[in-house]
Amino acid sequence: MAQVDLEQIAGEGNVWVLLLVQGIVAAVIGTLLLAAPKTALTLFALILGIYWIITGFLSILMIAGDRTMWGWKLFIGILSILAGFVAVTSPLWASAAVLLVMMIFLGVGAIIQGGAEIFRAFKGGGWGQGLIGALNLFVGILIVVNLGAAVVVAPFVYGIIMLGFGLAAIIMAFRVRKSSGPSATAAAA
Repeated sequence: MAQVDLEQIAGEGNVWVLLLVQGIVAAVIGTLLLAAPKTALTLFALILGIYWIITGFLSILMIAGDRTMWGWKLFIGILSILAGFVAVTSPLWASAAVLLVMMIFLGVGAIIQGGAEIFRAFKGGGWGQGLIGALNLFVGILIVVNLGAAVVVAPFVYGIIMLGFGLAAIIMAFRVRKSSGPSATAAAA
């Protein structure tokens, strides 16, 4: 089945190049998160802050073309500009705040999912589902109880995930290129 998927992707032309670029970018981000997490998070917060400022101004400008719910658009625009300003002027603090919120959502989500899977296990889902549910519940509680540690460890975990994804995408890109034959290789040159 994997071979069929590769053939479908390869039939699209030079998709392998896009996959290669995606893999390289992910591997670079993963490596940066592992080697210099403070720098990576600061850079992330700066980019996010600039994005929020731009979208805030655009939200306010949209009021001129569409007056529906103009109060909300103005509120969202001002809030985005303020959040962007905080992220740009205090990127390390902003990145910690974003990570903290992410960890809260991740922890609570794991607790809810774990509870649901345990419930399904008792309704006939089997012991495997119960085990996965218990693991989700445990990880969720661990994250919520130790938010500070979760925030510190998160860049390294995401770094490993991004690096792994990047390397897998790079390998997949060359597999797609190889399976597409000489015509795709010649067209890319």
